[in-house]
Amino acid sequence: MNENNAFTQRNAALRYSQNQNGEAEPVYREFGNTSCQNQQPAFLANNTYHDNNYGYQPNAGYASEYGQGNSYYAPPYVPSPEEKRRRQIKYEKKLVRRLGNRSGWAIVITIALMELIATGIMFFYNASPSGTEYSCFLELANAVVSFIGMFCGGVFLILISDRKMREVITFSRKNSRKRCAAMLFIGLSAIPLCNYFTQIISDNLSFIGIQQKSYGIQTGNVEITFFYVAVEILCTAVVPAISEEFLFRGAILGVLKPYGEGFAIAMSALLFGLVHGNLTQIPFAVLGGIFFGYVRVYTGSLIFPMILHAANNLLSVVLDIINLACPQTVSGTNYNISDIVINVYYPILLIFSFVLLVLLAKRDSSFCRLERPKSLISEKQKAISYIASPGFIVFFCMIIIETIANYFLS
Repeated sequence: MNENNAFTQRNAALRYSQNQNGEAEPVYREFGNTSCQNQQPAFLANNTYHDNNYGYQPNAGYASEYGQGNSYYAPPYVPSPEEKRRRQIKYEKKLVRRLGNRSGWAIVITIALMELIATGIMFFYNASPSGTEYSCFLELANAVVSFIGMFCGGVFLILISDRKMREVITFSRKNSRKRCAAMLFIGLSAIPLCNYFTQIISDNLSFIGIQQKSYGIQTGNVEITFFYVAVEILCTAVVPAISEEFLFRGAILGVLKPYGEGFAIAMSALLFGLVHGNLTQIPFAVLGGIFFGYVRVYTGSLIFPMILHAANNLLSVVLDIINLACPQTVSGTNYNISDIVINVYYPILLIFSFVLLVLLAKRDSSFCRLERPKSLISEKQKAISYIASPGFIVFFCMIIIETIANYFLS
């Protein structure tokens, strides 16, 4: 036997030496008072490794080329295909659970920071809780709190996820302007459908004793002025669209996207819905978050879901202002002006969006197709691993408490 090969090949199972007759013989290691020198290790008999009394452990190290004394080469441990698959599944679940933990704690920190800032603002502000001034102050305060809290939460999540900001928050399009614009119109028509299904859910909840409530800020009578309208548009349409989309469709969806676009859209929408903290808005926000998320994935840019979000909120602001300015019904009907606007606007938008949807589906082969990386775990297993993380559980418990409190105290 070539002695040099026996010492230099790392896959060799034993170290050989020469005996007194010049013949090669294996050198075994002694353990305690029991010598293994005259026994044959089990892994030599069937070419598989067994953890037995012979003292051979996987990855135990290799003897030096010029080593002396009782030494040996540990056999390389080669896991079976079933073992490799089991390890890979366990590893992927661990990665997804880690993401859920980080996302949950990021939102918990966001909520805590928002509450802290809101408490500080209300502590230093003294005003009568009624009138236009108080209403505008509350709107501005909520906008500032939302922007600071969600921006900090999004940045924190990106940092602890070891991702670069420019990789997660993207503003470059991956489709043409026409297709992105068509996607915006389709999204605008999808939002009323979300509202319709939410109404169905609310009606069904009333059968089990859960009544639909209004969770808006009670500010008393307000005067419709230019300043009031500007504050409403800024604080209801613009700021929430930027801050919420940055956190949910930017940071959260961007961090989850490498694990599957469908998984990222679903989990970001679930978090977006739960963070609203009331039974009226949670179903609507979850469904709306799905459409916002798909617009983000399809266009590749965070600008388009921000525009869609702002347009939807702006429509709500316009309708509320119309109701405040003209609350009376139109003569000869049971509808006010805002109801007539909705009944005319929505059907036209739905028809136009349906035409765009058909054209987009015909001309774009990637439409409604989501990328899913190669993985040994299903989307269901990903979702279970994600929501079973400690951070997500803490966040979910906070939302449950907040939702119950809002329902009974409103």
